[in-house]
Amino acid sequence: MKNILLLILLLYFLILFQTGFLNFLKTVPNFVLITILTLAIFQKRENFNLIPLLFGGFFLDIFSGLPFGVATLSLVLVYFLSLFLLRIFLKINFFEVAVIFILSSLLYKFLIPSFNYLFGLISQNLQPWQFNFTYLTLIEIILNLVLGIIVFGLIKKYGLQPTHHPSKRQLQPASR
Repeated sequence: MKNILLLILLLYFLILFQTGFLNFLKTVPNFVLITILTLAIFQKRENFNLIPLLFGGFFLDIFSGLPFGVATLSLVLVYFLSLFLLRIFLKINFFEVAVIFILSSLLYKFLIPSFNYLFGLISQNLQPWQFNFTYLTLIEIILNLVLGIIVFGLIKKYGLQPTHHPSKRQLQPASR
């Protein structure tokens, strides 16, 4: 419980840093997304990240200016995509971590306008669906990738190994 509270506090300070101190930049990495993906890679239990995940999404919702729940729902779906990818990969190395960070960042950037549009339909505040893949989006994905790999490398260097999430076919004994 103490670790979860510290993690929630860390997520709060990361979102303050992202939205408060770096707001003069045109694009910034998504520190909450990087933290959640890193936790998914190194987690020991399936449900450990759900509480910090929901709080991270809650903090993103508060500071984003989007309809409440858009960032949380997007972050939850990206988290489950990363768990799915971790079950597919046989060994977790830098290449596979890079694939996870790139696909998750792309999906997150796609889901935000998608859920914003859906929430607008529900509230009858119709706004056009907009997904603009610009050079700033590409820079943000690259920043997420670079910082994610650096964090992965530092954590792995200091002794914590990524948790392998075996798929069902790997758990079954070989038939004769």
